[in-house]
Amino acid sequence: MVLFWAAATTVQAAGGGTGMGPSAIEVAPGAGALVLAVRTGPLPAGAELVLETSGGRRIGSVSPFGATAATSSAVQTHLVPVPAGTLPEGRIEIRAKLVLHGSERAATAHEFLGAAIIGH
Repeated sequence: MVLFWAAATTVQAAGGGTGMGPSAIEVAPGAGALVLAVRTGPLPAGAELVLETSGGRRIGSVSPFGATAATSSAVQTHLVPVPAGTLPEGRIEIRAKLVLHGSERAATAHEFLGAAIIGH
């Protein structure tokens, strides 16, 4: 069961491009290991979408093997396991950045569409 989708808001990214603001999730008190359903648009071939808290703690990443902007559907859902204790309780902001060929930038509004906790 999906608890909710949290769509991120578009903001001005470093370097002047359009990027994603944080996407928020609500972590219940006493929550154990979680699974995040991360919605993305088509990603460039070889790209990795890295998910972090607003404080910079890495949560996980999405790297669609073989799926590219030219060959994949417009919206994809990827499951990201999050070990117990990785996230504090309460409202958590998730930021996404795209890593490609050794460089990184904020994910765009078309690359990172939001995240949701899959129910336990």
